[in-house]
Amino acid sequence: MSALSSKELSRVVESMRSQGADLVRTKKGYLVKFPNGASTTFHFTNSDNRATRNMRAVVLRAGLSWPFDARKDPGMDPRTKRTYDTIREALSRLPESFTMDQLLEASGKSTGPIHRYLRDYGYVHQREKGSTYWRLAEEKPVPTPDTKPIPIPTPTPEPEVPSYPEIEKARQLLQAQQQPEKLKSVREFLDTADSWNVPVPENLKEMADAMGLQIEVRVWRE
Repeated sequence: MSALSSKELSRVVESMRSQGADLVRTKKGYLVKFPNGASTTFHFTNSDNRATRNMRAVVLRAGLSWPFDARKDPGMDPRTKRTYDTIREALSRLPESFTMDQLLEASGKSTGPIHRYLRDYGYVHQREKGSTYWRLAEEKPVPTPDTKPIPIPTPTPEPEVPSYPEIEKARQLLQAQQQPEKLKSVREFLDTADSWNVPVPENLKEMADAMGLQIEVRVWRE
């Protein structure tokens, strides 16, 4: 807002208040609440050369009029002002999102002054479905002093499951009792010294004799 003099700034403040806006003076500027519910903050220390132009776009987007548009702005050529008024009237007949071709046809003006108008009043463009659409830039709402912050839900911790060693031991014992027992193998050895004649390989017999072992054949049944 450095581009505005103190007299021009007072004119802007009075104009917004007369149109129903609520302005609260802060250390660095004004906290503004518009009649449509939107709110923003205008800072005096903004070093952007386009601060006044952006401020004007915010005021127009909120549905208010800019005080210097109602008269011949000393900084604007009368012919340029008439061109801007024609473009503004054409925009009032177009949807919120429009193409350059639609604005060219509605206003009857050339691309140059239309681009300058859109730039001066804070319009932005975006590519959608093969065409470029223009619209006023969305202004993020600024929280006011009476705005309550939205509480962030705290995750609920899952309850801890208590451990009971006695119950676990009893459960394992019961589970073991319910399982069927494996059949035990009963092996009965039969003496074959008198009833069986089993030939022993010579090499095995020689090996046993050399080691001092005695070969015995046993037969069993289950």
